Amino acid sequence: MDKPEAPALRLLREAGERARELRYAYHEKGGTRDAAAQLGLPEHRIVKSLVFDDGEGGAVMALMHGDERVSPRKLERLAGAARLQPSSPEGAEAATGYRPGGICPFGLPSGLPVFAQQTLFSEPELYINAGERGVIAAIRPEALLAVCTGRGDLKSASQRPRPGGQREGGPFPGPSSRAEGNPFPGPRSSAEGDLFPAPHSPTDGEPA
Repeated sequence: MDKPEAPALRLLREAGERARELRYAYHEKGGTRDAAAQLGLPEHRIVKSLVFDDGEGGAVMALMHGDERVSPRKLERLAGAARLQPSSPEGAEAATGYRPGGICPFGLPSGLPVFAQQTLFSEPELYINAGERGVIAAIRPEALLAVCTGRGDLKSASQRPRPGGQREGGPFPGPSSRAEGNPFPGPRSSAEGDLFPAPHSPTDGEPA
């Protein structure tokens, strides 16, 4: 029996995108490195969808290369937030409607801002969680434009050690402030003709 199509793949195809489905064996805390190894993909082209929290009930999403870290300070400046920190798994699920390990920027609740690392758009193809653990969508970088609130340099200078002495970037989830004077337009709502409406359930996650 065929498995149901992952939420992001359905939304992308309904929007006219020729997204390809890639499946792998999801491992808790395996991250983008594990997905890249299983699928034979460059980790740099796998997109992490990370949620950051402002501590006051607000959140933002940051999209980053799988082998790079997000700088919370740079994200704060781009988002206009006073302070951001990685969200808890429970907070990320509540903010996005997806379980951690399947979180993606498609079909998010209206008002959740999405900020992308600008160099993602220089890649020939990107691989991103499809709203379900163990499922990745291969997409054109331009497919992210419909859900992005803004783009900029979000890379952190710090890197985590890679086995064998090499170094690489690591994930940092978290949201942003919706405080007064700090508006976050975020992705368009379905009422405004959003190409990627939110999932039916207000809970779910990201690819690593």
